[in-house]
Amino acid sequence: MRTVLSKTRRVPGYTGYRSPGMKYPVVLQYEESLYSFLILIFWLFMAPGGGRRLLLAFFLLGLFNNTGYVVMNAGAKEITPCLVGLVYVANVLPSMSVKLTLPFWQHRVSIRARLRVAASLMVSSLAMVIAGQLNNSVPLALLGVALGAAQSGMGEASLLACAGLYDNSRATLTAWSSGTGMAGPF
Repeated sequence: MRTVLSKTRRVPGYTGYRSPGMKYPVVLQYEESLYSFLILIFWLFMAPGGGRRLLLAFFLLGLFNNTGYVVMNAGAKEITPCLVGLVYVANVLPSMSVKLTLPFWQHRVSIRARLRVAASLMVSSLAMVIAGQLNNSVPLALLGVALGAAQSGMGEASLLACAGLYDNSRATLTAWSSGTGMAGPF
């Protein structure tokens, strides 16, 4: 597991790594995504009654919603070897446009319909990227990336709006955030 260096602080009894010229040892901390996962586990065990299912659901929704975005960014060089920046643009612009326009039309479309559209966008996104790779078609692969970005934006805006409707909205938002943070290592 990869670790990152944090701020220097004194820990009693810790005889770990000391860099030259440092007064106190450097404490190694886990990656932020692992920290988010541990927060989720804490919330799952501290949640009263049926709240555990809700928190697990928001964790998984955040995980699956953000996974496509992470996969497309991580595979940008394989999708278009010489146009990596174009993959990033195709992965950001549709998501941003959906998030900017959603407040104007989300009340006209039910949450179920939006999530069904998001699910179909995700499946078609992955299928188009694969088809673009098999046929060496850059436009088809970029269209797949754009559909995945639109799915990510629609899912995020819709599910975060839903998270605020629950009594323990702070816990559901924490679970969502932990899920999106875990999408990278996943």
